[in-house]
Amino acid sequence: MSLQSMVDNFVDNQKREKGTRTYETYGRKIYVFQEYIEQNKVDDITHETFLYRARMEDILSSVKYYVQTYDIKYKSTADSFFAALSVFFNYIQENHGIKNDYFAVNDKIKELKDAYAKLAEELGLNDKEQALPLTDVEYTQLVQLCNEKIDGPTDEEVLRGKNNGVYTSYISSIVIKFVLLFGTRNRELSEIMVDDYNRELNKITIRKYSVHLPDGLAKQMKRYAIIRDIIASSKNVTGRLFVDISSNQQWENAKMYSILRSITQNTKATSVAKYAIVQMLKNGLPSNLVMDFTGYSKSVCGHCQELIDEENGILNMSEKNRRLDTVIRQSRAFDDL
Repeated sequence: MSLQSMVDNFVDNQKREKGTRTYETYGRKIYVFQEYIEQNKVDDITHETFLYRARMEDILSSVKYYVQTYDIKYKSTADSFFAALSVFFNYIQENHGIKNDYFAVNDKIKELKDAYAKLAEELGLNDKEQALPLTDVEYTQLVQLCNEKIDGPTDEEVLRGKNNGVYTSYISSIVIKFVLLFGTRNRELSEIMVDDYNRELNKITIRKYSVHLPDGLAKQMKRYAIIRDIIASSKNVTGRLFVDISSNQQWENAKMYSILRSITQNTKATSVAKYAIVQMLKNGLPSNLVMDFTGYSKSVCGHCQELIDEENGILNMSEKNRRLDTVIRQSRAFDDL
């Protein structure tokens, strides 16, 4: 079996068994490893022999090739390449009988991991922990859940929901929809005031930027504004837009994102915000404007841009040929010459 067929079979297996996101995380990176093998394999040995005999230096060299070729800045991105190698080598051992001790023998595995950690440090990769954006599947599940928690209970059930969690789920869902759309940082959310929301025009002002709400969220916000007015009439609340029915204190992050746990197994907002940030960057919004609007740092936005660049840049050979040929055909010189 050719190396191309082996890699293609692995990628198809990843898509089939683990979904598109796993393919983007692992499958695409194996195309880079394939490039590395093709450029470094001695002509008189087979790719099976190369994979079987690959030394620790070869494996680390492939990591270095990936980082330098694709201008990787974040250790979390390099970590996913290293993890992809492990998944790939386990696959070829199970399906092709190619066993490499550095991915099969415990003491060798530890030796390789230790050496990789040292290499990552030598390469100067940003080692700040970076959460991955929501997957498209998680996004769809989360939007559906938010709508259920917002539209399901009546106004009376929401207002009586202080002790049974109905209000927490209700306000958490509205906040999460804001973050899914605008990528707003927690601190910035808590600073949005009721006067920043224009009920008539369906607009919200966030960090001095005035933006429209989509129809679904606009309708839900008009209902929330009425519920908030009722809460404000009976409690001494401040001018914050999002209020806690239990107290007048600033919302705790865990409470703001309480319904997120059922989708992502945690209540961290960064993955939700990164989904929005990736969409903004993909649609051409300059990163400095994204940072100013969302309140997120250069590190967070830079990681999102790196994920986009990597997704666009890591292609198998047929994809590269197709894209290159399409671009050349669209050039003025193609018609003139």
